[in-house]
Amino acid sequence: MPITKVTIDEGYPVGQELRTKGRVRGIKVVVRVSVTRSESPKKTESQELRGTYKPDPNPHDNPAYNQRKQQPKFYNAAAEAAARLLTADPYALVAINDLQFDWEGQTYRTERWDRSAPSYRNKWRVDGDEEPE
Repeated sequence: MPITKVTIDEGYPVGQELRTKGRVRGIKVVVRVSVTRSESPKKTESQELRGTYKPDPNPHDNPAYNQRKQQPKFYNAAAEAAARLLTADPYALVAINDLQFDWEGQTYRTERWDRSAPSYRNKWRVDGDEEPE
């Protein structure tokens, strides 16, 4: 069924720190959306999109990141950037090497991080499949 509208639910997007045992750190983005389809314009369905990214440069090298309670602001800035294309076709999180955002005087570029954590499955687009690790 064709999508007519996608809206980001209140309280989203959310960005979080993601770590692995190898101490590699990344960004976990979670966005809940409401999807409206042409066949049932008064009914919406909820979907959760998830993506993981590795930032460059390392945010720990930015003095602002290391100040008390600043880390959530960094991860939420990344999530906002990742979700910026969700409400228009192709209704997906920003693609792998296209995510770029500025935070506290530094420009961050990212790459997609598919093998981030064994229990975590990315879902990059509305109606897309979860991608196995």
